Amino acid sequence: MADNGNIKFLKKDDLTKWLGGINDRTIVAPTMENGMVIYRPVIKLDSLDLELPRPKRAPKDFFFKETEKIFDFKDESTKSGSGAKYTQPPKPPEILILGVRPCDGRALAFQDRIFLEKNHGFVDPMYKQRREAAIVVAQACDRPERNCFCTSVGGDPSSPEGSDVLMTPTSDGYILEGTSDRGEKFLNGPDTSDLMTDATGDRLKERDRIHESNRQRVPRKVETGNIKEKLEGNFDNPYWMELGRQCLGCGICTFLCPSCHCFDIQDERTAEGGRRFRVWDTCQFLEYTQHAGGHNPRPEKGHRIRNRVYDKFKYTVDAFGMVSCVGCGRCSSLCPEAIDMVEILQNVGKMEEGSQ
Repeated sequence: MADNGNIKFLKKDDLTKWLGGINDRTIVAPTMENGMVIYRPVIKLDSLDLELPRPKRAPKDFFFKETEKIFDFKDESTKSGSGAKYTQPPKPPEILILGVRPCDGRALAFQDRIFLEKNHGFVDPMYKQRREAAIVVAQACDRPERNCFCTSVGGDPSSPEGSDVLMTPTSDGYILEGTSDRGEKFLNGPDTSDLMTDATGDRLKERDRIHESNRQRVPRKVETGNIKEKLEGNFDNPYWMELGRQCLGCGICTFLCPSCHCFDIQDERTAEGGRRFRVWDTCQFLEYTQHAGGHNPRPEKGHRIRNRVYDKFKYTVDAFGMVSCVGCGRCSSLCPEAIDMVEILQNVGKMEEGSQ
């Protein structure tokens, strides 16, 4: 978090002027398209609307793409021997993502743990390139969705995690604070000197009041302090199979989740050779754990939905020391069978240890 000397104030009327001076990167922001709010490159700055509801999909796709080519390969075999030529995709463009909600920023911080930390294994070069090419501007959330519960899983509607800049809207402008070295450098660049002033005194008090007000607006709360311990003693609880009978197995909960990170790698033939690409995968699909010999350790939907809950509230805690659910509520809001994560956690919290 920036110190007080690096916290800036930008007048509301100067927002488009500031963004108009950013010529070295594409600006991406929430946009209304066909009745749905999604992240899209901003074509006209005067059409920018930072008061739109949170996008249905998180900005995860800009870093960990739903479908992403790893390389093309071309057969160049000759009479003297075999061989193949590999061509990797170009480097990603530099972007500025504006209006990212703090829950989605926090999910990016978790994705960083998965894809960037050497002590946990391999550093993913494609994710790393996209992360380094982007500046993430989080927007303090003053209008949570009906199923939001971020404060119950360690989050905050004004959290700076995973972002480079935290933007807090006020009645007459925006308080901007660098939350990473890259963010501070960006805010203190030459293009901002004439438009921004240091935010001190009353401005900082106003920011703190807004952040506290935002916390009070979070609509749902659930006790999660004992969830990991309850899960450890209830792997075979019949509740999971009861829950599975509600589930369609469609995977919408995981495909809309900002922190889910599973993928499959596939090869595809082309006229000149082929291509290798990766696509999002989900533990909610039957074939996710299907073995080559035909055995499947999670043959029932109850097994698979159990795995999702255990992954969020036990497995990632064991591996990374953090719950990987950010409380955005998308899975609850958009599940066609109204399976609700908060209700699941409430039921788990009531379980007796070792219940069968």
